[in-house]
Amino acid sequence: YAKKMPECDGNIAIGGFCWGGGKAFAFSTVNKDIKAAFVFYGAPMLPQAEMSNVNCPVYGFYGETDRNLASAVPSETEAMHTAGKTYDAIVYPGAQHGFMRLGQMDNATDANKTAAEQSWKRWLELLKKIEAPADAKPAAPAAGTAKS
Repeated sequence: YAKKMPECDGNIAIGGFCWGGGKAFAFSTVNKDIKAAFVFYGAPMLPQAEMSNVNCPVYGFYGETDRNLASAVPSETEAMHTAGKTYDAIVYPGAQHGFMRLGQMDNATDANKTAAEQSWKRWLELLKKIEAPADAKPAAPAAGTAKS
């Protein structure tokens, strides 16, 4: 559906938070059109043996104090690399599960605020690196702009 939208340049990426992060990881195994999966504090939700089915680079964003998920990063990394897949996960020091939301609150800890800022910047940089396919249609002009 998204690839057929006039605003789409042919690139589709998926991102999710918590449970949705795990689902983004899992979805990367069943859709060959996905260019990248972004997992924010989500478990992989698939057996390590199935990581060979991942169709795109997977980027992880985890908080250090979210011990169950952060402690799994080394084994996930090893399983993905053994499968010949790209998996680049960062564990943000002192950050909690949900740091993207927690880092925006008035009473945010320095760790959550820093993690939210750094991960947002990283996410935008990674999205910019996704190249459009050669046969992609140009993005539709923004409302109020003239077509040449």
